[in-house]
Amino acid sequence: MKTDRIEQTTELATGVVVYENYFRERERHRLATEGPALIHRDPRTGAVLAEAYLEEGKRHRTDGPAVIERNASGAIIREVYCVKGVLHRDPLEGPALIERKSPHNPDQITRAEYYVILIR
Repeated sequence: MKTDRIEQTTELATGVVVYENYFRERERHRLATEGPALIHRDPRTGAVLAEAYLEEGKRHRTDGPAVIERNASGAIIREVYCVKGVLHRDPLEGPALIERKSPHNPDQITRAEYYVILIR
């Protein structure tokens, strides 16, 4: 029998839920349509720094990046597109891995990698 549970870690000084994890049995799991299975927030501001979409313990999302990381100002610095735990994105839609590290120009891509798998 499968059971679902949510684990949260709260910063006592601010009351901010810093980590929020969704599980089915022992694996991180949450349907992408319901939201990310892992959420990491800034302990002072509560701003989301990272979110990951996982199904049955594997990074998985078909309508956007499976992993999104942000800097302290909220700009997206990393996007990872995965299907069933494997890096993948249609090259016509863009790279499967995107990194932006420039503090002066957060839209400037500093790393882009393309990965394609056969999905059956």
